[in-house]
Amino acid sequence: MFHCFKIKHVLSVLSISSMILSGTVLVKAEPASQIKFQAEKRVRVLTRENIKKIDYIEFISRIYGYTGYESLKKDYWSAKMEVVRGDVVKAREILEKNRDDLNRYMSEVFSKYRDRSNIVINDGVMKISEMHIQAMDSKEEKTRKLYKQNNDRMNVAMEHVRLAEKAGMKENYREAIKHYRNAKFIAIEVIKKLSAGTHADDILSKYELDIKDLNTEYIKKDSY
Repeated sequence: MFHCFKIKHVLSVLSISSMILSGTVLVKAEPASQIKFQAEKRVRVLTRENIKKIDYIEFISRIYGYTGYESLKKDYWSAKMEVVRGDVVKAREILEKNRDDLNRYMSEVFSKYRDRSNIVINDGVMKISEMHIQAMDSKEEKTRKLYKQNNDRMNVAMEHVRLAEKAGMKENYREAIKHYRNAKFIAIEVIKKLSAGTHADDILSKYELDIKDLNTEYIKKDSY
C-alpha cells in the first residue's frame, strides 16, 4: 500500500511538472461577483474621466469646425446604457475603448490647434521684427520702450510654446493646448498694440475664432 501511494505521488508530481514545462498554467477563476465589483469601480472612474474629455473636445471642435467627435459621444452613452442594463463588464470594455479613442482624437485636435496657434504666434513675431527696425532707427524713447515691452511679452509667449511642446510630447494634450492658448493670447495683444489701432477691424476679423476661443467662460474656468 505504501508503494502504491508513493507511485501515485510521483505520477502527480510528474504531471504537474509536465504542465509547467509545456506552458500550461492552472489559474483559479475569479468569482463572478469579484469581476463585477472590479468592473463597477473601473466604470465609475472612466465615466468621470471620459465625459470631461468629451466636453472639452466638443467645445474645441465646435469653435474650429473639427468633426469626428460625434461617434465618441455615442460610444460613451452606449456604455452608460449598459450600466443601466446591469452589464458593467461590457460597459467597462466600451469605456476603455472610448478612452483610447478619445486620446487618439485629442492628439489630432492638438496637432490642428498647434498649427493654427503657430500662425498667430508667427504674426506676433513678425510684428516684433518690424518694430525692432523702427526702434533701432528711432530716437524717441517712447518707441524703444514700446518695442521692449512687447518683445518681453513675446518672449513669455515663446516660453508657453516651449511648455506646450513639452506637454504634447508627454501626451498631456489639454495642458499643451492651454499653453498654446496663452501664447496665442499674448501674440494677439502684441499685434493689436503694435498696429497702432489702424488695423483693429482687420485683426478682429483675422483672429475671430481665436478671440472667441480666448474669451469663452468655459476656457477661463478650465482647471482640467
